[in-house]
Amino acid sequence: MSENLLVKAYSIPHNLNIDNFINDYMIFLNNILNDLWQTIEWKKKEKRLIPLIRKDKFFRKEIRDKYIIKWIYSKALY
Repeated sequence: MSENLLVKAYSIPHNLNIDNFINDYMIFLNNILNDLWQTIEWKKKEKRLIPLIRKDKFFRKEIRDKYIIKWIYSKALY
């Protein structure tokens, strides 16, 4: 079943400089991804390696709290 979707995008004129926000967001995401890569445990199954990624609530909260508190654009800035 194939659906045709129409997506419209509009440009809104503004005088905001969002370059810093985008750069900070990329750094933010890269730091989180680095932490996730470091916590992956690898299990050998036959001839392949299977990544074991933690998905528990405690781990997600730990990662979120570690970075969201330090991010200047966060509402949860302490």
